[in-house]
Amino acid sequence: MRRLIISALLLFSIMTLATGILYPLLVTGLARLLFPFTSQGSLRQQNGVIIGSELIAQDVGDSAYFWPRPSTSYYGTMPSGARNLGPLSRELGTQAAKRQEEWIRANGSDPSVPLEMLSASASGLDPEISPEAAMAQLNRVARVRHWKPGQAKAAEELIKKHTERPLFNFIGTTRINILLLNLALDDI
Repeated sequence: MRRLIISALLLFSIMTLATGILYPLLVTGLARLLFPFTSQGSLRQQNGVIIGSELIAQDVGDSAYFWPRPSTSYYGTMPSGARNLGPLSRELGTQAAKRQEEWIRANGSDPSVPLEMLSASASGLDPEISPEAAMAQLNRVARVRHWKPGQAKAAEELIKKHTERPLFNFIGTTRINILLLNLALDDI
């Protein structure tokens, strides 16, 4: 019996060392070696200060920038998650109506709001929107920045330039990373 207990403890110690320490260190080391930018969180810096991650949406309350999808967790990473409100939910309808009013107030009188801008994403942290949602915000951004028509055209080209296609042209959707688009926007 004593020999069995010693064997079990030895096996437990070896497996803890292998799977709890060595394997994570190996995977982390390989990730940092092979994918240094991504493995560090895809963090973007400006003047030596971290301003955001390409992987996580941030609250962009400034009307001079493109907005991400709404978030039920207020863009916080710890309480992220969906509210799981169904299509017949009164609360979802109220939220969508409120977001539509805010959208119309900020973007002009056109009541056609991209659907993704009325509903929160599953995680509440999607860093991307569709090109259509970006184009729908272009007039607001141009108006707030007091752009001339040439500058608005340059922003439209930025939207096209930052549009990412689906992987292999069928996995995922066409999308634009809001952080990257907004960083490029300041160069106009």
